[in-house]
Order: sequence, then structure tokens, then C-alpha cells
Amino acid sequence: MMNTTVRRATSLSAKVILSLALLVSCLALGQSYVFQRTLGAQTLDAGDVDRAVHTGQSYVFQRILGAQTLDAGDVDRVVHAGRSYVFQRMLDAETLDPLGSYSPWGQSVIENLYESLYGYRGATIDLTPQLATGYDLSDDGRTYTFHLRSGVKFHSGNPFACEDVRYSIERALILDPGFVGQALMGTATDALSELGVEGSDEEYAEYWGRLNAAVECLDDRTVAIHSLEPDPILFASLMSPRYFVIDSELAKRNGGWDGNEATWRDLLATDLSEGYLHDHASGTGAFRLASWEPGVRLVAERNPDYWGPAPQVETVVYEVVPDEEARVAALVAGEADQIDVRMTPLSELEGWPGVKVLDPSKDPSLPWGVRVVGAIFFNQAMSPVDNALIGTGKLDGSGVPPDFFSDGDARKCFAYAWDTGEDDPQYAGDGSFYPNMLLLPFYPAYDPTIPHYKLDLEKAEEHCRAAWGGKLWEVGMYLAGPSDDWITQAFKETLEAMNPKFTIGLVDLSPEQEARMWAEMQMPWANAAGYASFPDAYEFMADWYQSSTSVTARFGYKNDEIDRLIAQARTEFDSAERDDLYRQVGRLAYEDAPFILLPSFPYTLVVSDKVSGAYRNPMFTEIRWSDLRKAE
Repeated sequence: MMNTTVRRATSLSAKVILSLALLVSCLALGQSYVFQRTLGAQTLDAGDVDRAVHTGQSYVFQRILGAQTLDAGDVDRVVHAGRSYVFQRMLDAETLDPLGSYSPWGQSVIENLYESLYGYRGATIDLTPQLATGYDLSDDGRTYTFHLRSGVKFHSGNPFACEDVRYSIERALILDPGFVGQALMGTATDALSELGVEGSDEEYAEYWGRLNAAVECLDDRTVAIHSLEPDPILFASLMSPRYFVIDSELAKRNGGWDGNEATWRDLLATDLSEGYLHDHASGTGAFRLASWEPGVRLVAERNPDYWGPAPQVETVVYEVVPDEEARVAALVAGEADQIDVRMTPLSELEGWPGVKVLDPSKDPSLPWGVRVVGAIFFNQAMSPVDNALIGTGKLDGSGVPPDFFSDGDARKCFAYAWDTGEDDPQYAGDGSFYPNMLLLPFYPAYDPTIPHYKLDLEKAEEHCRAAWGGKLWEVGMYLAGPSDDWITQAFKETLEAMNPKFTIGLVDLSPEQEARMWAEMQMPWANAAGYASFPDAYEFMADWYQSSTSVTARFGYKNDEIDRLIAQARTEFDSAERDDLYRQVGRLAYEDAPFILLPSFPYTLVVSDKVSGAYRNPMFTEIRWSDLRKAE
């Protein structure tokens, strides 16, 4: 139940009087009262309460001590219970700007307010027309021509047209080109990062020329997108949240980029958290933003002008409730329809009255529940400058060299010394998934036959003895991490027991020191994770395996054959051949051990038993609001 405010009525001419004693006794039992609002009724007595029916026209009223009456205005402002979906979450969205959000907390809202040219069919990753009704591909494979849907309006009431598509794509290309920029402009890097502040006006003009030529409005209902070369992943990558279509007129009218060449460089220096789209939204989705009080509550309401089928739920309420016990209590009491669960064992919730646990690890009819895969990356190029974590900086028993993890046996020494927890019944009971590739398992390229590293002390010792030509085992090492780092603590437990000459230090660092050491790449390892944003495995292959990309490059990892295979996949139009190339990458990475794969936990939905239609499409970070249903 939403935390609605109930206050004393000031107008006796229009009021609803509640039996406070009855309400108190009800709440003492952990129940919620549902009162039916009847047009023309001035009061509700205890008999009315007993006769109230939970229908689509019912309202839930929260008891506030001392409140005796509600006026008519209060009634109209309370949550519309029969058609309202309340999701209590542990964290809030950080922004509502599609280009500003990387966390699931923000993405889960954005993906329900905005739409792409194509969207996903139900729980599958199959693309289906959304803001476009279809497309043509030119004979040379370099131009996609999308035919845009007629009669679509933004939440502001502005009509949807080609200019909105052009504006949205160009805005994304300016700020975060990525894979789409690579295809359309020949660069995945924004102009400021590529040219720097010292770049000439001519260089910036040339960059803009490439960017502006990539998207062309043929008319209000037709947009052409031109790539430099035929690109097999361009279509899929255009459907990522970065390329959701925004209301260009609304953005321009409220201080956003005006869409012109004269001002595009100003956008590069813009802080998106200070922009209008940070806390406002105007997409074309089935729901529109009604209000957002950061850190407290976000409310979205059904879009009455939506071009597609009308959702059954009228209002979606995201409440921020950090306390998990409070979230569980709210679900049991009927005050929430869905809750985030992180610490409470799911087995404790299963079978509770009014609670439904949707666990993909136990119900194969549900879509894949794993939404994130991650790994511990070995830093093969630790910065030696003022780095106390590597001791002397030499392999002399009192330190390690900065490139310590460039030795394959050193990496495998640590990889086999890592306890994945696979033999822990608690992990098995929670449906933990142990990946074989740094790739989500619903992709066809995923290969479950590739081995993965797990605790094997005999093999760990074998590789420790072989590392650095046998010198590591002979002289020992000192290597440290932050004292509060769980990775360092785990390695300390296994490796120090293996060889008394091995010391894994725990160093107390201030938050400022730790942040600086992360930024300067002084840490010996780091864990990183990612989730899908478009339906092609190239996203994971490039981000996690290819040496030219931001993540792996920073850790100093390079494998020429892996780079060659990923580059080949980027130009391979046969999806089966492309997937086979990705599997080869996975097998090579296993032999190389640049990282240790971490277990993933299924995204399990904990909802009210009155809820149906709750599922997570593999490309969504959370639920799709438009498919939700509630029994009345």
C-alpha cells in the first residue's frame, strides 16, 4: 500500500468518516481494509466497511494515528488499489535520462516509459515492430530505411515523427557512440575523448559531418540510417536503451540540445544529471511518469493515448524501502504487490499466504532468470607508482612485479584457489548459476561444455609451482588488497595455507585512498559484471574479451587470436557462424584464464498471489509493466 497521507477534514460538506476503532482492530491483525467509494455517499460507517467490495473502483486507506476523517480531495488522491501495482524496492532510480542510466534501478523505469523502433515479443528476445512498422535494407547492405508508425503521441501530447528518431540517435552518437557509432561513423568514442580539447575546429567539423550524415529523414514517416559498411549487429544494437526515442520538441523547449550543428559541441560538456530529462520523461510507452520524489517514490500512470493495447494496471508505484524486513511485511500484509528480496532465503517465503515466488531455476516455463554475469579480472598491468599493494614490486618474497598476472600459470594458480561455493548447499538451494562463459546463457552462442575454474587445491599448487619459471613457489610473494575486500580475504585463506612463503596482505585504506587506487589501476584484481542491452552476443564478446575495449584493455589483457575472432564475427552475417566464433573465444579464454567467472543468482520475482503476467524479458532489467495483471 502506498504511503498516502490521511489528514483531518476541514470541510464538513464533503467528507468521509471512518470507524477508527474498526480500522485499528483490522490493522492490528496485519490486514488492510479496502473501502469502496460510492458516488454521492457522504459517510461510511462500520456496516459499510464490512460490506466493502474489493473491485476495480476500490481504494485503500492507510491508517495514520490521530486521523479521524478524510475529505473528498484526499479520497481522490489515494492509490487506486484494484488497478495499482506497488513495487517496494531497495534502491531508487538514479536518473530517468536514457543516456544517463547504467544501473538496473534506473533502466527498469526507463524501459517502461520509452520505446525503440523495434521491441521484444513477450518473454523472448525476438524483435518485433514497435515505433517502426517495418524496414527495408539496401542492396549494398549499408542503409536501413525504417517506416514509422502513424498516430503515435508522446506523453506530452506531441506527435511522434522522424525528427524525434533523428534527434534521439544523434544525441546518443554525440554522448555515447558505442557499437552504433562504430558502424555509422567509424568510431565508438565521443568527439571530446577522441579529439580532446586541443582538437581543431576542422577536426570537430569533420566528426560532426560523419555523425550528421548517418541519419536522414526522408519524410515525417521515413528515416534512413546509413552505415559505413554492412554491419550484422547494427539492427540489434539500435534497439538498445541508449537509442530509445525521446520527445525532441519537449527536450529542446526545456533547455536540451537544439539539434543543430552550431550547438552540438556544447552537449559534450553537459552534465546530464542537471538536464530536464534527468527527472522528467516523455516517451511513447504504455505508461507515463506521474511523479518522482527521489529516494522515496516514483509513480507512473497508464498512458491514455497509447498506440497499442491498454495495460490492465492503471498505476505503477515504485516505493524505496531499504529495510528488507519491512518490504516482506508489506507484501504479506497486502500493502505491496512485489518486493525486492536480497537476504531472505526464498524457501522461507514459499508457501506463505498471499505470497508467490516465481523462480526460473525451478520453473522451466519462466524465461531465463539470470540477468547478470560477472568475473574477477586479474590486473596484468598494475601501476607501480606509490603502490604498497605489490610490496617491493619484485618477485623476491616481499612483493610481486606490476605485470605479475601476465604469467598464465600465476593466473591459474589463483583461479584454482578460488572457492566458487558450488559445493555449498545454500548456493545450490538458491538456484545459483555457474557460467562457462562471460555471456548470458540465453544467447545461442553460449557454450555450456566449456569448463570453468573452481576450487582445486592440487591444480592450484601445480600452477603455483610452475608460475614465473618456478620462482614464485621458491621465493614466495607478498600481494595485498583492501582489508574490506572479499576477494582478497578469500585468496588469503586458500593461498597462505598452500605455501608459508605466500602472504596475501590486508591493507586498511581510507575511502579516498581506495578510490584513487582503483582509478589508477593499482589494485591486483577487480570484479565487474554486465547485463544485456541488445540481442547479440557481440556486446559481451567485445566488452569483456577484446583487448581494444575499455574493460579488458584497462586490465592489460591481450590475446591476438581472440581479437581476430571477434573482429571476424563483427563482419559475419551468418548468425550460426558468428555464434561459433564466439564459442571459440570462450574456449580460448578458458585456456588463458584472464578472469575467474563468478556465480550468478537467478532474478526471482516475489509477488502477491493476486499478480499474474509478471516476468522479466531477458533484455529487460526488471518486469514489463504493460503485461501485469491483478485479480480483483
